Amino acid sequence: MPDEDLAAMYAFFMSDIKAVKQANLKSELPPIANWRWPLAYWQVLFDRKRDFVPETDDALLTRGQYLVEGPGHCGSCHTGRGIGFQEIALSNADSNKYLSGAIIDGCAPKVSAVSIADLALGRLQN
Repeated sequence: MPDEDLAAMYAFFMSDIKAVKQANLKSELPPIANWRWPLAYWQVLFDRKRDFVPETDDALLTRGQYLVEGPGHCGSCHTGRGIGFQEIALSNADSNKYLSGAIIDGCAPKVSAVSIADLALGRLQN
């Protein structure tokens, strides 16, 4: 994410979002699951680095694609997971499974122009 976007998000959260005073909940994970060092191995196996690559020359569509793939993290819920619980695709260029729907704590349906229209018309079925 570009530094300008990070600065804009920081400014927004620091000025427009009220702080919530709430004590953190105690972790319910067993001790071994609280260790951070095993994540280094997971990252080697499953964390793919990539730069944003626009799929179109249209500025509005490119901005939408950037928001969906970047700060919106839409694929985190709306894309299926692999054996290591990694996202199976990070963009349309990776796979047609990107934003194809997933079951994570319930259901995160497929996201497409058709599914959004169906949702607006009350016709979305899982």
